[in-house]
Amino acid sequence: MTPKFDYVVCSIEASKDLDNLSIDELQSSLLVHEQRMNGHAMEEQAWKVAMQKILYSYHMILDLIKFAF
Repeated sequence: MTPKFDYVVCSIEASKDLDNLSIDELQSSLLVHEQRMNGHAMEEQAWKVAMQKILYSYHMILDLIKFAF
């Protein structure tokens, strides 16, 4: 497993009784983490798209102002 998931492993180890943890419970914990990470990535992408639209609009307004004068 790559080091970027070390904190997930530590979290599972700290919060679960590993001797009695089933494969299904482990898989469920990992899936929940993956869904959270995907959600954050989607939010970040949406923010980037919104910022690009704002910057595009800003530049269009500046061009219109320059053209008017």
